[in-house]
Amino acid sequence: MKKELIAFMGLIVLTTASLSAQNCNENLDAGADAAICQPGEVVNLNGVFSGSGPLSVAWTPTTGLSSPGSLQTTATANATTTYTLTVRAAAPQNLIFNGDFTLGDIGFYTDYSYGTGGPNGLLHNVGQYAISTNPRNTHQGFSPCGDHTTTTGNMLVVNGNTVRDTVWCQTVSVQPNAEYAFSAWVASVVGQNPANLQFYINGLPLGTSFNASSTTCDWQRFFEIWPSGSASTARICIVNLNTQLSGNDFALDDIGFSLVCEYQDSVTITLSEPPPPPTVSCSSTTGSVQVSWPAVAEAAGYDVSVLTGQAGTFVNDTTYRVDGLAPETTVDFEVTALSNGPCGNTSVNISCSTDACPEVAVAIDGPQTVCLGDEAVFTLDINTASMGPFSITVDPGLLPFTLDGLEAGATDFSITPPQSFTFSLTALVDSSAPNCIFSNLPANLSVTVNQPANAGQDGQAEACAGTAALFQLQDLLAGEDPGGVWTDISAVSAGGAFDPAAATVGPAQLAPGDYLFRYVVDGPAGCPPDSSQVEVEVLPLPSVDAGQPQSIGCDGVAVTLGGPATSTGPEYRYLWEVLEGAALSDPASATPEAQTPGIYALTVINEQTGCRAGDTVAVDEQVTFPELFLSAGAGGCFAPGEAAISVDSVANGTGPFLYSLDGEDYGPSPQFDNLSEGNYTVFVIDANQCEGSADIAIEAGAAPELFLSASAGDCFAAGEAVISVDSVVNGTEPFLYSLDGEDYGPSPQFFNLTGGSYTVHVIDANQCEGSAEITIDAGALLDVQLVARSNGGKTDITLGDSLLLDAIINRDSAGIDSISWFPAPPGCDNCRRPFVRPERTTTYTVTVTDTGGCRATASITVFVEQKFRYFIPNAFSPNEDGRNDVFFVYAGPEIRRIVTLRILDRWGNMVYSREDFPPNDPDFGWDGLFRGELVPAGAYAFVAELELITGQVILENGALTVVH
Repeated sequence: MKKELIAFMGLIVLTTASLSAQNCNENLDAGADAAICQPGEVVNLNGVFSGSGPLSVAWTPTTGLSSPGSLQTTATANATTTYTLTVRAAAPQNLIFNGDFTLGDIGFYTDYSYGTGGPNGLLHNVGQYAISTNPRNTHQGFSPCGDHTTTTGNMLVVNGNTVRDTVWCQTVSVQPNAEYAFSAWVASVVGQNPANLQFYINGLPLGTSFNASSTTCDWQRFFEIWPSGSASTARICIVNLNTQLSGNDFALDDIGFSLVCEYQDSVTITLSEPPPPPTVSCSSTTGSVQVSWPAVAEAAGYDVSVLTGQAGTFVNDTTYRVDGLAPETTVDFEVTALSNGPCGNTSVNISCSTDACPEVAVAIDGPQTVCLGDEAVFTLDINTASMGPFSITVDPGLLPFTLDGLEAGATDFSITPPQSFTFSLTALVDSSAPNCIFSNLPANLSVTVNQPANAGQDGQAEACAGTAALFQLQDLLAGEDPGGVWTDISAVSAGGAFDPAAATVGPAQLAPGDYLFRYVVDGPAGCPPDSSQVEVEVLPLPSVDAGQPQSIGCDGVAVTLGGPATSTGPEYRYLWEVLEGAALSDPASATPEAQTPGIYALTVINEQTGCRAGDTVAVDEQVTFPELFLSAGAGGCFAPGEAAISVDSVANGTGPFLYSLDGEDYGPSPQFDNLSEGNYTVFVIDANQCEGSADIAIEAGAAPELFLSASAGDCFAAGEAVISVDSVVNGTEPFLYSLDGEDYGPSPQFFNLTGGSYTVHVIDANQCEGSAEITIDAGALLDVQLVARSNGGKTDITLGDSLLLDAIINRDSAGIDSISWFPAPPGCDNCRRPFVRPERTTTYTVTVTDTGGCRATASITVFVEQKFRYFIPNAFSPNEDGRNDVFFVYAGPEIRRIVTLRILDRWGNMVYSREDFPPNDPDFGWDGLFRGELVPAGAYAFVAELELITGQVILENGALTVVH
């Protein structure tokens, strides 16, 4: 491998000196300026460049140029134009040191090693290079070629490597923000597998990869422009991307790297011509014409001649007008643009006419009838193409007036007439055509003014709910016109209480509230209908509540009459009347007291509205004694102080009730707790102070007693037995059960048990406990175990190996109905000991069914290690000595077959190929023959595809040495 350090010690001086020599000092001349008089003349442009071989030539603009990419071209000019000539060229100095290898093997870096020699010459080995004037001198298989420049000079000759190594590198100093031209010449010295070169600068690809020609000694140039950006140095490297062993041999020469310079110069072609004719346009009214034109930049001034008609005047430099003309009069003009140049003036003739009077059609539309006092709106429609504006004089027969500033189209105006009138238009003036007279005005319009309708003044009335008299609505209005129509507009309809034909309302049929009724009278033509309304208020009756029926009980205490629903407030007055019974305590009160049974009536009067309402209440005598019904619980199991007495119900009497156990201390609770065994009396008092009592005795309870049964479970399988509580004697429900004396629950059964003795515990509602024992006879339980009988009892195997499994069953064959496996091993039908050969880690499950229909299962997991065992030799000696005469593949059982086996020589020629054959068999190997002859000793390459029993394919390749 060559190092740069020594080579560049001498190069440093050259590089430093070269930086100052990279000036762009060539000369560029675009030629002399020229002038033309007529558009379209052809002018020769003769650019001259002092340097040689420009990279690019460009004239701008390109319009009218015959060859914008050449130094010499012709220009067809239609206007004054400045043409700029730009030339880009490489500086004459090559920044690459020893780029033509004239100085030999110095000045560059490479990953290749200099040729060490061999049977084929200096470059016998791959990955080596040499400096030579002829590639054949370095390798007898290379073509004889001359160098790129003189055919007798030096070049760099390369025997391509099988790895992507750098062929050539050199670092040069550059100017930042500049462009550089890089080029190199490449020729193949062997036609097979031409080199594929990638050029790099500062580690980045320069252009795309470059393929050498398959024709030997055919020098081809690689060229790219490189922008330096912020870089101050450029490390230029050439890498061969081709790694083919055979062929791939080439030469390099004349590597160049130069600054790109840009030069510019300009030439101007001037066009001198008369000013262009002005673009003249007309504008007109009915009394004048006017010509105008945009300013012409080349004109020194303008002249206007009136060829027919009277003369006019300049309005400004580019406008001329003639006034005082009649409508539809034609005037001829000549407009001239004056010039100081040699090409003379230019003139334009044009004829203009005054406008004809516009056609104007006027129509007026409005109501034929109007209600007195209303505003009448009329529409005046002017139909014309004229811009106006217009003035129209209107005479409504009262006081004429003028509408000014009108535009074409519809315009509304209004008046409020005090009486009937006739409408006429008397004059029309168009401001844009003041000399025009219009006589086609519309005919007169007659309008009648009518008196409005009167529905009278609004009215109102009120009545208490339930009033039988009818309201006559017409009597509640004032000053109305007859013949109107009545409608109900109430928020809540009055329904059948309203008779629109008779105009009556009956309050007796209405709920309290406000009711509204409208009276509508139609107006004459032009006048809207008029309406009025009558409000009828139905007043609510007072709320009256004499109270619920009551009883005078055992204590004889007076009762209070009157309920909470009675209306209250200062506007209400109360009046009680005794229908049966004795006098009340305060008959003017809302809530008097009654001391004797009877029937009492209450009347409530609203003093503000006069509305009243009444209600009655009955008071009877109630002397009924309550009767108790009791029950008792003994509490805990024979424990004193834990019993209770409950009042289950009370017959007769009036609630609420109070209870006592001693006849003195009464309370609302119907239960007495913390009692012991004995006799008790419970007392009761109702809301009427009537009393009652009942006796009851408390007797202690007994502990619960269990009766059990057991089932060994389905098919006597372990873990499937059941214990059931058949019944419980004594105790109080509900019961809780436990198998360990700690965790209690409501279920009387215990599942998933095996054979053995058990104790079942019970607790009743009074916490009384009991227990009983029972034994489960497991019997002959069906059982199976699954073990490995090979591999030392281990279940870890390598991919491709087999393992013997054994199902151990506690029954003889006569008692077994079937044995099934999942997944099913091959060739195992109802067997106990199958061989398995899984391709991946697999769990095998065996299910055994006996002749009684009972089942047992067991599982075992076989772990498979993905280990690929194969061996491919790297040498063999096909000399028929009985030892190592055949090259073939050795493999473990996990390799199913050899998909392909190919062997190639160092030039890439295939000398052996075979497909789809088994491993470990010399009959399917290579005996070293190619086309019936033994191949030469040396290095070869092999590629093999190996298929696993899982279907996966492994690709293996390497080197193979044939030894004689």
